[in-house]
Amino acid sequence: MKKIYTLGIALSLTLSSFVQAQSLSLVTMDTNTVANSSYLHEVKAHVTVTNNGPEATFEMARIYNGSVGIADSNYFCWDLCYGVGTDSSQFGGVTLANGARNSDFYIGWYIKGNNVTESDSVIYRYYNAADVNDYLDIVFHLSVAPSISIRESKAVTVNAYPNPAKDRLTVQVGNMDHGVVRLMNLAGMMVSQKNFTSNSTPVEMEVRTLPAGVYMLQVVNDGQILNTQRIVVSH
Repeated sequence: MKKIYTLGIALSLTLSSFVQAQSLSLVTMDTNTVANSSYLHEVKAHVTVTNNGPEATFEMARIYNGSVGIADSNYFCWDLCYGVGTDSSQFGGVTLANGARNSDFYIGWYIKGNNVTESDSVIYRYYNAADVNDYLDIVFHLSVAPSISIRESKAVTVNAYPNPAKDRLTVQVGNMDHGVVRLMNLAGMMVSQKNFTSNSTPVEMEVRTLPAGVYMLQVVNDGQILNTQRIVVSH
């Protein structure tokens, strides 16, 4: 199936993980899943998020189902597990309190076993049942080849400190050897950006000149937002 799925409730298709009213932030995920394409089998990818906003119920939707067709289909589990023909959660979602961390969501791919070497992506969306403008998009990447013997996943980790930050913010990125760290204000404007080329060297960001308030720290690789953290600047 090569088409874009929507909820029918005016959700705009966006590849960004940031919106003005965003409550959820990405903690870790299986960003890049690699699988053998020489036989029929299933692989999974998991996500952990934190609710930085008030208590709310979040539902899930499949926004984009891929275009290459290296997987026969994919399903997802959130409040329940939903089969390949279901594009959104239907039975109440999951309620998260302020500060709650949740690892319930994962997706599963059924690999075709057609001996191809190819890559594809699918996009799922967490959205607040009471406010569809409060959402977080998750992009999963899948690569297959007949020469791959095991499934491998790389979870990007981010440790940003101190938080709240006063003068300087230190960002340590794990499992990612290059990319961009950027700080966004709640109007969606980038206020600071740093490139990095090694996950062993922390990124230092000056915040002393920024107005006190809440910002979103994003880790970006090849145009995709792989991790989002809520940062408080306090002088």
